[in-house]
Amino acid sequence: MVSQATVTVGEEETAVTAIVRAISDIEDASPDELYPVGSVVNPTLLNSFVDEGQNTDIGGQIEFPYGDYTVIVRADGTILISVEESNYGNV
Repeated sequence: MVSQATVTVGEEETAVTAIVRAISDIEDASPDELYPVGSVVNPTLLNSFVDEGQNTDIGGQIEFPYGDYTVIVRADGTILISVEESNYGNV
């Protein structure tokens, strides 16, 4: 089973902040308890990608793993976060 959450980068936040906010909500954890997004993707480039995408007609997306999650960041500021939940015990 795959669980997915969709968030949008708010006016006063960066893409990285939106990712941390969403995953901390999913995990029911403080953002300080999560490992840095910068350990798996360049946060400056990710934020710039979304900033430019929201102000122009560029398209595209960036996909990267973050712990047990797959994060897809679209140029328009939409972020999809998914995790594959294993079905242990199901045959």
